[in-house]
Amino acid sequence: MLLEHREQQHERMEAICVYKDLNEPHASAWVEIEANRMHRVVRIPGGMTLAEGLQAIGGYSPAVLDHLAASHPEPLITGSMLMLKR
Repeated sequence: MLLEHREQQHERMEAICVYKDLNEPHASAWVEIEANRMHRVVRIPGGMTLAEGLQAIGGYSPAVLDHLAASHPEPLITGSMLMLKR
């Protein structure tokens, strides 16, 4: 609960990496990298869309997922790396 409250008050940055030998998406724990800034690494299987991968991980609002689905409708390419700032 305390970490969740801190996350809401901090800028959150996610490095999203796409792997071919991954069965399902997962994310590391949030780490505070400097004052008011949290970071984590998200791993998504190649061939999955960004919105599908993040929806499977959870914690994203429907509005964010809808925006990402419209902005990035194609399946992710293995080896790609994206940054998501919230």
